[in-house]
Amino acid sequence: MKPKPSKPPRIKKGHKKPSFKPNADEVERRITAVELLLSRGARKHEIHTAMAKEFGIHSRTADEYTARARARLMTRLNKSKDQHRCESLAFYESMMRAADAKPGDKIRACQRKDELLGLDSPKKTVISGPDGGPIQTEDKTLEPRVPKKRLLALIGALEDTVSDGTGGTIGETRNGE
Repeated sequence: MKPKPSKPPRIKKGHKKPSFKPNADEVERRITAVELLLSRGARKHEIHTAMAKEFGIHSRTADEYTARARARLMTRLNKSKDQHRCESLAFYESMMRAADAKPGDKIRACQRKDELLGLDSPKKTVISGPDGGPIQTEDKTLEPRVPKKRLLALIGALEDTVSDGTGGTIGETRNGE
């Protein structure tokens, strides 16, 4: 249940829905909801979707709550980021080695491990010519092959039909010369 705003909500410029600034209790409730989602292993897009559905907030606001929730989790567990990373890595490796784990669970563990280690980071591909220079290109389009007689006939037909705006045809002067 959403709390009642102290002032009537207003529609901000560029927004479709009215908005209000949440009070401290509401912010606390939102951060706690994100903590729960993080502890269940929710991905960023899943957190965005859940927060938008539950609280009607924008993804940037959800990201702010996510950062605060992560900081709280780290403080509460009193471990450094590197310690958490090592524990997660050990867990994912144990999942990949477990004989009773489903193939989908093993694949998911492998993907999470790759993310944790930064193995699936974006790759930059640069295409260049020799010694890093530009790639040489050549236009291989063929010139249209229209016989000369046909071109002259088309030009003559155009000259006969196109007017130059003075009542004469192209190729004639005003005096008819």
